[in-house]
Amino acid sequence: MEGEGPHVEAFVPADDVPTGLVKDTGKSKCDFALDTAFDKVIGKIEGKPGTNDPDDARREAYLAYELAKRSDVTHVLLGDPAIKFMYGRGKRSGEQDVDVIALLAGKDAIIGDSKGWHFGKALVEQLPHSTQALKDRGFQVVEGIVLARQPQTVIASLQADGQPAWKLVGVQHPSIDPVEMSKGDGRFPFDPRYIYLLDQKFHDVHNPAGLAIEPHVRFPQLRTHIDAPLLSPRFHMMPGTWSNMRPFIIPTTVAPVKIGFVRK
Repeated sequence: MEGEGPHVEAFVPADDVPTGLVKDTGKSKCDFALDTAFDKVIGKIEGKPGTNDPDDARREAYLAYELAKRSDVTHVLLGDPAIKFMYGRGKRSGEQDVDVIALLAGKDAIIGDSKGWHFGKALVEQLPHSTQALKDRGFQVVEGIVLARQPQTVIASLQADGQPAWKLVGVQHPSIDPVEMSKGDGRFPFDPRYIYLLDQKFHDVHNPAGLAIEPHVRFPQLRTHIDAPLLSPRFHMMPGTWSNMRPFIIPTTVAPVKIGFVRK
């Protein structure tokens, strides 16, 4: 039940988007842009959030800002400039592109997407699609980043009656039965060193128990138990075989993926 047990935040560090990072341009209802007075590194960012939703716009801006702060990043494209850079044209219906492209030296790039709770779409659709689109234009994606709203549900190893036990923390998840999970029959071969992220929209294309991150790490690298091949041409992953823990990589490249969280 929601509110019972430790808060998810205790396991997954979540930031607040800095106040003053974005401003309403006043050009139309809820038209947001980054405030250049907030920090000089914003001068490295071209574009503005591609959404009219205030929370979504702040997340997109925060992701671009976090990338712009990196010393190895020379330029950051946000929203429409990122789309035009990726395709050499405007966006077409059905294309699953990312929100942010950060350019490094040479032809290397980092791609990033901002999400609500449903970060699964970014992992199985948007990052692979964007990686391939940039590859077609001669660029190499070396890292993927997803900035999502703090997960409503995680699986964590907690002490119960003096013994460690796997528990669901936060909101009950429809695809996981805590009774079955506690049997330890191999279906859920969890590693107590990690916490497991559940995304209700993710398990349609990937086992939700397969994603793990280190606790208390702000931008941890995703890890997975599952060897899930790419299901072309839809850019979805199909369930694979259980395997050893390994870094989660974008399915069209060898680039690792990290994920960070904000509170809203």
